[in-house]
This record gives sequence, C-alpha cells and structure tokens, in this order.
Amino acid sequence: RPSPAFPGISPRGGSKIAARSAPMVIFLYGSDAYRRLRRKQEIVRAFERKHLSIGVAAFDLAAEDGEASFEEFLRGRSLFEAKKLAVAEGVFEAPSDHLADLLREFLDDEETTVLLCEADDPPKGFTFLLKKPSLSEEFQALKGPAWQAFVRRTMEARTVQASPEGAHFLANAYEGDSWGLVTEVEKIGFLGKRL
Repeated sequence: RPSPAFPGISPRGGSKIAARSAPMVIFLYGSDAYRRLRRKQEIVRAFERKHLSIGVAAFDLAAEDGEASFEEFLRGRSLFEAKKLAVAEGVFEAPSDHLADLLREFLDDEETTVLLCEADDPPKGFTFLLKKPSLSEEFQALKGPAWQAFVRRTMEARTVQASPEGAHFLANAYEGDSWGLVTEVEKIGFLGKRL
C-alpha cells in the first residue's frame, strides 16, 4: 500500500510500512547500483512533490566533514520547511558508534526522513537498519527469469525492438550488469537500430 508521505511509493519485497505516515529511516542496499539509484530518485521525487526541495540535502559520509554536516542538517530546524530528507551514502566507509546512535535517534522522528544508499550489507552495529521501524530494500544483481524480465521491460520502455536471439544475446552479454544493459539498450534506441 502506498505511503501517504511518499505518494506512489510502496515498500517492495512484501515488507510493510509501520502504522505511521512514512518510515523515517529508509535503507537501500545491494550490488545493483542502477536499480538502487532509480529507487533513490523515486523516493526523492516523491518527497519533493509533497514538500519544498529546500528540505532535501545529500551527504557523502565518507568525506572529511561528511558526518558533521549530516548531523548538523539532521539536528537543525528550518524556518521555511518543517519536513526534511537527508540522503546519505558512504555510511559504512568508516562506521562509528556515534553515527549508529545518531541514526537510531531519527528512527521515529516525524519531521526528518533519512535515506541511506549502500552497496554492502550493514556491518555489525548497523543491522538495526534491516528491521522495523526502518524500511529496507535490497537490490542484488538479478538472475534467471527476473533478469530476463528486466531485459524485456528495459527494451519496451525504450521502444527497442529485438528478435528473440538479439534479446537473448543482450541478456547473456550483460547478465548481472543492469547499468551496462540499460546503457547499451539506450544506444541501440538512439541509433534507431533493431537487434
């Protein structure tokens, strides 16, 4: 079911959003960077449709002052926007107990949503991100029928026509590399070629 705070955004994988308006910590993780990035963009766009974009900030927590800037944004209050979205990457580059405690503080904060995006599973001390009240979504490389379906959807979305052999070739050549597949399909579409 869609979340009122994020119109059109529903949890994936059968997970349920807690009984409040939206999860306050959302954790996207897994090796499929393309699908993870698309999901992150969906969530940010949904937030911006409902709230002012001045309430959105992105942080690289692996940067020298990343954690300090992140904490300042989370704890600060704006005169112009009550709701905030902090988008953070590099959370596990140098995981600290302080950062884990900071994230726990915002699990139930109704004014601030934290969106974390990482390629890796959470290390010890951050596994709470996989449990309620957090919302987590995993994006592992697709295989088998799920990969074949992704290839078909990608080609259809870009109106690229292919013979069964051509589609099979692309699926085999890029299996597990959704970013590479999408790039190749877009090139084929741009050139107006049929596979």
